[in-house]
Amino acid sequence: MKDLSVPMNRMHLSMLPFIFASGLLVVIYGLLWGWNAVFEGFDTFLDFRNFVPTFILGVIAHEGLHGAGWKYAANLKWSDFTYGVQWNTLTPYAHSKKPMRKSTYLVGSLLPAIVLGIIPYLIALIIGHHWLMMFGFVFTLAAGGDFWIVYTLRHTPADAWVQDHPENAGCIVYDVEEKKNYL
Repeated sequence: MKDLSVPMNRMHLSMLPFIFASGLLVVIYGLLWGWNAVFEGFDTFLDFRNFVPTFILGVIAHEGLHGAGWKYAANLKWSDFTYGVQWNTLTPYAHSKKPMRKSTYLVGSLLPAIVLGIIPYLIALIIGHHWLMMFGFVFTLAAGGDFWIVYTLRHTPADAWVQDHPENAGCIVYDVEEKKNYL
């Protein structure tokens, strides 16, 4: 068994490299569409009337996509999941109570980044939609913790079993023999 997790209050430091990398999305958009387009995207997206409902619904969708990805990729039941907010760190979460294969865990971990971040950003990059660029950027940025978790699993064997850590950001990894003994 290998614990690949950090306390939620330390997660923000662990994901800093991924946050900085997400900033490249804004730079690329600015180089292609101009910096005025970037500033217009910031202004429109961060307008309180737009930002609050978009962010709240986006966070709910983000966590729901984790659950849906894990449920369907690992053939789990909806009752195998819990959702909530760790209030002391203001961190929303989706948690699978059941272990799954590493590949399945990766699907559910990356699904929100792809659906809410990368795809909207790429569409915005193609059509020059400033608000959509910011949406894609913000939800790619919001997936920084997910990218960190995927990064921590890079040396884990392909046949390993992975389970969400019940309290921390990250997961617990079991090899095939351990899964038989522990789970």
